[in-house]
Amino acid sequence: MTDLLKIGELHLDPAPWGSAFTAWMEQGGATALHALAPVAAMEPNIRHTMKLLAMGPGAPLAAVAAVQMNLLQVHLVCLPEDREALQPLRNQKTEFDFFTEESDVPTGRHYHRILCGGGKQSVQTQDCAAWVKRLKPEGQFLLFGLPEDDLQGTFKNLASKGFALRGSGRHQGFGFLAGTLEHGHRLG
Repeated sequence: MTDLLKIGELHLDPAPWGSAFTAWMEQGGATALHALAPVAAMEPNIRHTMKLLAMGPGAPLAAVAAVQMNLLQVHLVCLPEDREALQPLRNQKTEFDFFTEESDVPTGRHYHRILCGGGKQSVQTQDCAAWVKRLKPEGQFLLFGLPEDDLQGTFKNLASKGFALRGSGRHQGFGFLAGTLEHGHRLG
């Protein structure tokens, strides 16, 4: 993969990331990019106030895009091999940091966007609990890399717990859901 990847206002060059870029795409990372495309269309001064947390298969691709968009802060829960590939992101305007475990991520409601990758596995509502507690009020919770054929079932399950859909999409067998949490939600 050597062509520039273009999704809306988001343009990524896969070349600096080598085979890792392809692996992140194969894990459903492209759906994270689709979910982040509206952020890329925002004014730069607004983007630079935003904080993002990403985790799960394909999440490093979301981190690359978020740093390229000059978000204020990007935190990533990832594997050691992904850390090595992403070291160049530390020399950017965005405050970028890695974590190994969920327990290492700062607590409190810090993040405007939280992206959770499924790696083509269904996401259970209890899997969301630790993450939604870190979401700012009116922030967006995005599940990406979901199995495309389970997208409707996942949405119904989340909606029954107070997830309000704001966007969704499908790409090459994967899907994403983006939404906010209603007051009194039961996701965490």
